[in-house]
Amino acid sequence: MLEDLVRETNAPALTGFVMDSDCVDVRALGATSGPWRTCVDRAAMSAYLSEDGGNIDAQFLPAAGAAERAVAWAAEAGLPASSAGLELPFRDGHADPMAEDLFFELLDRLGVSTATDNVADRGHDGND
Repeated sequence: MLEDLVRETNAPALTGFVMDSDCVDVRALGATSGPWRTCVDRAAMSAYLSEDGGNIDAQFLPAAGAAERAVAWAAEAGLPASSAGLELPFRDGHADPMAEDLFFELLDRLGVSTATDNVADRGHDGND
């Protein structure tokens, strides 16, 4: 999926799969920055994985590694991200009340404009 999107758009891509508002599986790919995978709220993701005998360290980059890869991804995308504070969304136990909030915080820290940002910028509440 990401490979196709990057190939078709010739731009880096990032996705987030939200798991019951507890955690987010984050995957990204850039033509030069390469693929990387991490999660938002490692403690919650670890609990999900342990149900199936999975190991979080085998599947997801730790916070420091994820922040480093995210900065490289953002640079390739032409976004103004810096590593300052970028580890926060990836740390344990912060998805309170919802992991979606942390995912949007990550997008903000990366400099990604979201659809909700664009609606707010136009002064609409999205309901018209």
